[in-house]
This record gives sequence, structure tokens and C-alpha cells, in this order.
Amino acid sequence: MRRSKQRKVQSYPLTTEVGNAVLRYLKEVRPRGAHREVLLTLRRPYRPVSVGALSTMTQKLQKRLGLKLKRYGSHVLRHACATHLLAEERPHMRTV
Repeated sequence: MRRSKQRKVQSYPLTTEVGNAVLRYLKEVRPRGAHREVLLTLRRPYRPVSVGALSTMTQKLQKRLGLKLKRYGSHVLRHACATHLLAEERPHMRTV
């Protein structure tokens, strides 16, 4: 993935389970189309899912799961995942 601000390529580690889920989505669920983005809307016209829409979907799911957070959304999820990955590298770190 190329970062928009720094124009640097960034890679993200995936577990086998997550990688398999992404492959299944790409093969069985994702609508066919000319867009190269991974996440597309499921209704026509098929187009990339916006950052705002992804954040809104994440907020709704976090609240439906009953999570009690100071803030909700995809950015919070990103930070929680990063903290978890760092904690696995450094067992003395406390996870959120």
C-alpha cells in the first residue's frame, strides 16, 4: 500500500486467517469492476468505499458490540491493532 502523504510503500502483517478471509472476499463477495481498491460498495454503481463510510461502519459495529470507548471508528481500531502487534513484539508492553 502506498501512503498518500509520504508516498512511501507500507506493508501490513496479516495472519493466515485474515489473509484467507481477504482472499475469500475477493473471490466470492467483492463485485467485479474496474476499480483496483479492495473494498467496494456492494450495490451499484460499484465504487470504492470512502474513508468516512468505513469509519461510520466501524463506529456502528463497535457500539453494537457494546464496547465502551472514549472514541469510536476505524482510526481507534487501527491504533488498537498497532498496540496489539507491538505488544506481541515486546511482551512487557500492556495491551489495550
